[in-house]
Amino acid sequence: MNFNRVHGRERHWVQFIYGRMVSDGPVLVAAVVTVLLSRRLFRLISRYSVNIFFSDQWRFNEATVFEKHSLWQMFRWQHGPHRQGAGALVSYLLEPHFHWDSRTESFLIGGLIVISAICALWLRVRLFNPLGLCGARIPLIL
Repeated sequence: MNFNRVHGRERHWVQFIYGRMVSDGPVLVAAVVTVLLSRRLFRLISRYSVNIFFSDQWRFNEATVFEKHSLWQMFRWQHGPHRQGAGALVSYLLEPHFHWDSRTESFLIGGLIVISAICALWLRVRLFNPLGLCGARIPLIL
């Protein structure tokens, strides 16, 4: 940038602000995009999630909610072509605290998605420092 038009003390401040925008701009853009998309995600969850099981959740929750099984049987419970594994154990331990509220489950999943986007940004910075404007695309996973 050409700073010849600015004189004196103003030149120092213009150079300082421009330098900060160039160095911190991509980070600010990525942070703002992350916050806005996270807010949008939680607003969508709040607006459209319901507190009833739907579709295959009835069969998926048979092992943990509707029937009595040992932890090993829950771990080996097969729903479709795959086994539930640790998901059934986590569900068995956490769901009673939320009283099987699927809205709460939706918000927890949304929180995990936001945390994964933040971790992806952190990983991008660790691997390819500095972040750059291309890094602002990472939060689009939200």
